[in-house]
Amino acid sequence: MLLAAICCVSCTLLVHINNSLYKILIVLFCVLAMLVCARRKVKIEKLGFVVRWAVFVSWSLISFVWSYQITEYQFNSAIVFLLILVTCFVVSIYIESAEQVYLYFRMLIFSAILLEIYIFKFYGENMLDARFDNTVLNSNRAGIIFAVALFFCVYFYDYYRKLMDLILALFLCAGVLFSGSKSAILFTIFSVGIFMILKNRKDISNLIRNIMIVVAFILIIFFIITKSYNFYNIIGERLIDFLGTLVGKQSRSVSTIMRTYFLEQGIELFKERPLQGWGIYNFRYLNKYGDYAHSNIIEILADFGIVGAIFFVRIYTVIIKKMLHNKNMVETDRAFVWAYMVGMLFLNFTHVYMNQLFDIIIACLLYLFVVLNSNTDFKCKKSIKK
Repeated sequence: MLLAAICCVSCTLLVHINNSLYKILIVLFCVLAMLVCARRKVKIEKLGFVVRWAVFVSWSLISFVWSYQITEYQFNSAIVFLLILVTCFVVSIYIESAEQVYLYFRMLIFSAILLEIYIFKFYGENMLDARFDNTVLNSNRAGIIFAVALFFCVYFYDYYRKLMDLILALFLCAGVLFSGSKSAILFTIFSVGIFMILKNRKDISNLIRNIMIVVAFILIIFFIITKSYNFYNIIGERLIDFLGTLVGKQSRSVSTIMRTYFLEQGIELFKERPLQGWGIYNFRYLNKYGDYAHSNIIEILADFGIVGAIFFVRIYTVIIKKMLHNKNMVETDRAFVWAYMVGMLFLNFTHVYMNQLFDIIIACLLYLFVVLNSNTDFKCKKSIKK
């Protein structure tokens, strides 16, 4: 577990280190970690996610052959892909049970809590006036980290009914709102709402109660962001504008206008090279804003073509396939996986995360959660609860 954590830190450091020697040392360390782990005996089934991620990474490396432009940024992105592969491999080797997956989920929650505390402390009262900038971390990225951690808290609260999980969820909800991320708020609504509806869908009375809770939750969120002057400036105005564009209204938000342009430009680039794309992270060099696509699926189609898109989608379809074949999973755990998958499906259209360790490692953990999950784990969790 310590080795996996060090790989995660190394992958994060690589993005911010400019010294080439340090980058080489980090890569060599992670390769060494992979070789050490390879000596352990492991069930092949546990490596299903890693194999599919390796295929996608291989295609991204091959794309250098026909890349529209090759810069240091492309090389750094390729190295990040490789380090994520190493980290997923190490995690897959060392995790032996679903209980260990729960522990990793807890670690992700508390890392998000620490990040939120640091951001609140760094910006102080300035956070009440406007959306925080990217000095510490991209606000959309921070908001999504908070949203995912919030969803995990809801899942744990449903199992353990511990007040601390509920308090942490409320604290993370504040982080989501202050981040001003439309994607984070909508991910929260989708994931939490679907989880609440699916977990007791066979019990009509509980289903109706949960639907009412979801509706109340959505109404409270929209009441806060529309009636509070601060939250309206931070997120409310842009979110309402974004939702308006979905029903055909003219957008006034710069963010929404840019996203619409990226969507149209990405489709045009895909039409020109539908099979192989323009090469790893070349979308930013082929649009007038010089920025990434703000949409995972558009970025992948433009950079890696339909082949790369298929390879990427397979890292999630394998999770669904394993879940459908696992007859031992309880209904709540299935609801948890389905809800997260729907949330990530939404994020594919609003956020680029294929090079984000946080998102890919969670997908890997989710795969292990499904493969190793059984009724025994459910009974174990219930006994801990008591």
